[in-house]
Amino acid sequence: MEQNNASTDATLTESLSAVDNTDEDDQGDDDLQALVYDRTPGVDDPIKTYDLFYLLRHGDVEFFSRTGFDKVVPDEHADDISHLAPYVTGYCTYDGTIETNDDGYGRSVRLQAISEIYSWLRAGDGVDDETRKPRELDGIGIDVDPDGADRITSIEHLRDEMREDLDVLCYAVKKNPRQVRNQYDLGKSLDLYPLSVADEQWCAALGADARDLHCAVQESQNAVDLESLGIGL
Repeated sequence: MEQNNASTDATLTESLSAVDNTDEDDQGDDDLQALVYDRTPGVDDPIKTYDLFYLLRHGDVEFFSRTGFDKVVPDEHADDISHLAPYVTGYCTYDGTIETNDDGYGRSVRLQAISEIYSWLRAGDGVDDETRKPRELDGIGIDVDPDGADRITSIEHLRDEMREDLDVLCYAVKKNPRQVRNQYDLGKSLDLYPLSVADEQWCAALGADARDLHCAVQESQNAVDLESLGIGL
């Protein structure tokens, strides 16, 4: 991966073009968005929705409850906030990007199972990858490292939002993202995220990618079934 040379006071648009997000655990996702108050100098449109996972990995951000966000943002942007709020998962200010390591990596982001996910993956048709179907989730947990200088101390505000009324389609496979990408020959076409289920490492896809990953798993299983019957593809 190329080193991230994005300026720490870059606007969101500038930062996105400067960061290489091609690692299997560092994919962008357009299904979970944050409502952002961009406070970097010279920005034309300070209120915008933006990729949540990019902000968690690379942004100098502070998250707020909806009420707290309204207090931080100038009143002149109230109409924009009201218009965009129904489409987002969290609310944050943005003050540029954090420093990354020599390989361009920022923070590590991992999804975490909550009780709803355990009940899905531990019972009935959810147990096996081949029988499991995508499911609409009301909530999901999230964990962000490191806990050092670039720690997001306000992450609990985002966690609260993600545990309630998330309403996102999810599909999970009992392998890590790298294994899933290689096994199903996905290349960089899908956005895959680590998912912690107790002490197990799973992989999750969200939104439209959940349907596509499910199709890839089903096609692979169908090919295995045909091969076992001596039918070539």
